[in-house]
Amino acid sequence: MADILHREFIYLYYYLSVQFGFIAPYLALILIIGSAVSVFSEEPYRFWPAVIAVVLITYPLAEWLTGKIVSQGDSFRAVVTINILCSIFFISIFLTIIGTWNGTKAITMYPLRNFMYIWPRNAVIAFFVEALIAQPAARQVMVMIHRKQDERA
Repeated sequence: MADILHREFIYLYYYLSVQFGFIAPYLALILIIGSAVSVFSEEPYRFWPAVIAVVLITYPLAEWLTGKIVSQGDSFRAVVTINILCSIFFISIFLTIIGTWNGTKAITMYPLRNFMYIWPRNAVIAFFVEALIAQPAARQVMVMIHRKQDERA
């Protein structure tokens, strides 16, 4: 069973890496358009296009970095934990820049010049939001889905 799952994960990884090669220019375009829309749109929904674009773009990057960090025999939990940390890393980097543009409603060089002063705080905030809000909520949803699937079986 473990061999089958391992093979399926390898197939999925290759599929995603090939697909990412095809869609990378479109993801970059989504990021640029989402950032521009979020900077110049009205409250309260102006930040969400950029967040959605950043999540779509950082997922393949986090998968790639996770593949570089974990080794073949690592447990599923270790791989998921590293993947979450890589996602937080990339999302915090992108949103440090785009979030500043969004908050000031102007695209400036300020977040790039002061990146090393701004980013550590944003990375810690992103980590705690992920650890205290997003992951527990996602785990609860998965528990509910698995319970329903078990009830059907």
